[in-house]
Amino acid sequence: MLVARLGGSSAAPNELALHAVAWLAWLTAGPAALSAAQDLAARDVRQGVLALAQQRGHSPMALRSARTLATVSAISTVTAAPTAALALLMVALSASLETAAIRALLGAAMVGYVLCLGVVLGGIARWAAALAPGHGRATFVGLVFGPYLAQTVWHHVPSVPTWFQDWWGQLMQLASGVG
Repeated sequence: MLVARLGGSSAAPNELALHAVAWLAWLTAGPAALSAAQDLAARDVRQGVLALAQQRGHSPMALRSARTLATVSAISTVTAAPTAALALLMVALSASLETAAIRALLGAAMVGYVLCLGVVLGGIARWAAALAPGHGRATFVGLVFGPYLAQTVWHHVPSVPTWFQDWWGQLMQLASGVG
């Protein structure tokens, strides 16, 4: 955004930020979710985490819930922190207070987008690991991209990537109306 502004580009910082967020979100959240789609329960048994948790009075179900919350939190954080930095830069490059206020709302929507992406992908990652403990990553890829590929034949099949693409498109329309 700074280079475009210093170079005299006519591209608006909000549109540049949204393009960056679209790539950043999937390039960070996707691999993080894919990494989380593994059998963490078996690893916890091997490493003694389950025994330690039970010794402290926690049930295996509580440990599973904690794993899910930790996955969602980690994926959301890895995407939200750089998105928030982009949003702050976008606001800082505003020419007026009114534009800054509108861009701050757009920045909040951008952060909300990546947080939602983190929650959805984190939830799917843990669900994939529970469905197929030995093949969680392949199951994750199938759950996320299977419906997306099926849309080439059946156009009304819902998919996670399409839902987030539609949301991103709405943010882009909103950003194009902001100065």
